[in-house]
Amino acid sequence: MTLSGDPGIYDLDLYLDGEVARVSSFIMGSPTLPAQRLLQADDFDRYRDKWGAVGRVEGGPGEFKIDDGRAVMTLTGSTGQVLKRSGKLFTDAIVEVDTAPLEDSEAPGFGIAFRCKDDRNFYAFVINPKGQLAIFSVEGGKLVWKRYWTTEAPGVIRRGAAANRLRVLGDGSLVRLYVNGYLVGALDHIYRDEGQAGILVLGQGKPRGQVAFTKWRVWSLAERYELAPEKAPWARFALALPGRTTVAESLQRLGEPYLNYKTSVVEDEIDAMEEPSVLDLGVYDRAKARGVNVSEVRVLLWGNIDHGLPIATFVFRGDKLWYAKYPSSPTETTPEQLASRYGKDAKTTTLHGRHGDVFSVLKLYSYPAQGLSFTQVPDRRIENKLVFPPSAELPLGLR
Repeated sequence: MTLSGDPGIYDLDLYLDGEVARVSSFIMGSPTLPAQRLLQADDFDRYRDKWGAVGRVEGGPGEFKIDDGRAVMTLTGSTGQVLKRSGKLFTDAIVEVDTAPLEDSEAPGFGIAFRCKDDRNFYAFVINPKGQLAIFSVEGGKLVWKRYWTTEAPGVIRRGAAANRLRVLGDGSLVRLYVNGYLVGALDHIYRDEGQAGILVLGQGKPRGQVAFTKWRVWSLAERYELAPEKAPWARFALALPGRTTVAESLQRLGEPYLNYKTSVVEDEIDAMEEPSVLDLGVYDRAKARGVNVSEVRVLLWGNIDHGLPIATFVFRGDKLWYAKYPSSPTETTPEQLASRYGKDAKTTTLHGRHGDVFSVLKLYSYPAQGLSFTQVPDRRIENKLVFPPSAELPLGLR
C-alpha cells in the first residue's frame, strides 16, 4: 500500500465478506486543523445561543453554565444524565472537545453525544477519571450499552483531573472514536446519518460532580474518494517506482492494460504529451546509422477504452520501469500545493505539440532532483504526474 505522505490521521479498515472486521488508525507527521472546513469554532461563549436546553434521561437533574469559553456541567443528583447540544445538524463531520473533571476520581463519566435526534435519542462516547471508556446509545429514553466500561486503551486516557481530548469522526454509517489522537473504538451500521452533537455528563458519580469542557470544534470531512480506477487513479498507480517496478508486478497489481506494445525511443526522450508512438522503421534505421542512441521500450497503457481516455502510461526499459505518467492526487492540483509539498524551486517549462490538426500546449512544474514533474493545460488544474529517475537535469522531452 502506497500513501501520499501528507500529514494526517489515516484510517485503515479491514472488510471480510463486505462486513467491517477491524478498524485501525495511525498518524503521519503533524496534522493541522483544516480551518477551511471548520463548522463551529472552539469558543463556547461565541456559540452560547447555539446550545439547546439541558436534556435529562431517566431523571437526574443537572446544572449547566458557560463562562469565559468554558462549559461546566454539574450533577445535582447521584444518578442520571445531563446532555447539552449545539443547535446545528451535522452529517459526516468530526466533533472534538477537551474535557476534564473538576473533582477527582469519583467524578462521573463524561464525553461527546453525537447523531442526536433529541434528548431521548442519541449516541454517546464517554470516559472517566479511572482511564476507562464506554460507548452507548439512548433510544426512546432507554440506555443501551454498545461497550461497557473498559480499559482496552491503557495509557491513552489520562487519569484523575487531567484533561483529555475526545474526538468523534462520523463517516456515513461508520463512526470512529479517539482519545488524545489515538483510535480507541468504532461503531458501524449507525442507522441515523445526521443529528446534533453536544457534550454529556453521565451519572453514576457522586452528587455535585463537575466536568469542564473547552475547545469545542466541529469540521466537515474532506471530499470522499473511493478507491476505484475512475475515481482515485492516483492511489491505484502510485506503485510506480522508476528503476524498481517490474512489468510482472504492474500487470499483477493493475490488471491487463488496454494497450501493451513495444517501440523504440531516440535519445532517451520522455514523452510528456502523449504515450510513446510506434517508431517508423525508416526513422529507426536512419537514427542507428547516424550513431544516435536508440533504445527499445515496452509501453503499458491503462485507460477507458470506450472513451479513448488514457489514465496511466508506464514505460519500461528491459524489465524495469523507466518513467510513468498518471493522474495527480487532489493535494497536487495547484502550483501552491506543489510549492507547499515539494518546495518553491520548481523548474517551469512550456511544451508545444501537434497531433494531426490539433495543437496543444502543456506547462510543466518539475523537480528533477526528486524525479517528479507535473503537467498543466493552461487555465486548468494540474492533471498529471510524471515520475522518472532522479537527475540533476530534466530528461529530454521535459525540458
